[in-house]
Amino acid sequence: FLEVYNAPGFQYLNSYVNDARSNVNKPIYIDVKTLPRFDITKEVTSVNRSKSFNVTTLPRSNIAREVATVNRSATYSNVTALPRFNITKIVSVNRSKYFNVTALQRFNITKETHQLFYYHKHVEYVQKEAVVFTTRVISECEAGRLASLVATSKRDVWLLHDHDSFLIPKEDLIVRRSEEFIKQIPGLNYEQQIKKHTSFDSEISSTKSAFLRWYKNHSEYTSAWLVEDDVFYTGAWYKFFNDMMKYPADVIAVYYDNNEKQWWKDKSCTIKGELCREISPKHTYWMTIRISRNAALDLLSHIEDGTIKGHHEAITAAFMNKFNYSMKFPDRNFVGVKFVPAHWGPWMNKYNQTLERMKPEANKLYHPVKCVADDGLGEKAIYYSYKRL
Repeated sequence: FLEVYNAPGFQYLNSYVNDARSNVNKPIYIDVKTLPRFDITKEVTSVNRSKSFNVTTLPRSNIAREVATVNRSATYSNVTALPRFNITKIVSVNRSKYFNVTALQRFNITKETHQLFYYHKHVEYVQKEAVVFTTRVISECEAGRLASLVATSKRDVWLLHDHDSFLIPKEDLIVRRSEEFIKQIPGLNYEQQIKKHTSFDSEISSTKSAFLRWYKNHSEYTSAWLVEDDVFYTGAWYKFFNDMMKYPADVIAVYYDNNEKQWWKDKSCTIKGELCREISPKHTYWMTIRISRNAALDLLSHIEDGTIKGHHEAITAAFMNKFNYSMKFPDRNFVGVKFVPAHWGPWMNKYNQTLERMKPEANKLYHPVKCVADDGLGEKAIYYSYKRL
């Protein structure tokens, strides 16, 4: 069937692929939400052609001419993969909505990362502490956020992606684009998440236990921060991480609550048969958390042998208390007015997941701040990363 992955914005209404198993003709659709400025289907249908045709032999339509009167920016990216017309002329169109193609980017990720490295070169690098960033796949928005983390954390940064979860062919382009963005970030380390879902993880992902498993192959670090992909810091990340170095604890929990009322997941949380709540009632949230290697591997061992059961928020404080690991709950002067758990109630509304909604201040953590709600967060992360104070 027709290969149209490299042609953003087109919708082939008259192309079909025969499914040998069901003999059902299925239309091939390409997302046209980002189609700019004119109706390309209308333009194509105006070309004289036979009732059926092969798209590769379709006479050229001068799309560059069609958009020539549109205000255009001074710089644009070159794309050579699309046949039949000069895409470089098209992408010079002044665009508030950007094409969903790797080569058509809002900013140069590699260049921005190098500039941030240089801008913060005066800050000493921390060797034994890593930062682990977890997400399924990288878009341009996440790439900008990740680039700012790599360039300003002054620590090794590891991306734990989940490309293997994209198994169906139509999502192959998503993975290829993610791989291209990852390669554009100098200094970034990355690997596939080692996934084995347990009761310790949330219902929607297994990133928490994947973070613990990451430690198995990285004995070079004595501690590591877990940073989820919807945490936003309005400053250079080293400022936050270095401030936390004054706490020599096995666990530093940025966000927690004492949970005076019993949570429904408390009932299923046990450590060697004892209820977690009876050991410690604290709930520890993992959006941003630091755990020592020793504590992480011991926790993972107990998860895998079944001696502890339950949700990570209910388990963490109880486990550290039970097995004599130190734990620190620092003051929240570095936490913005909105740094809360998500995935429920009003936080499912995209408007509530934007940075502007939280009225950000400099050098504060915010959560949830999601790229699906604002695809310009990559640029904003780089902007805030230039703040030294």
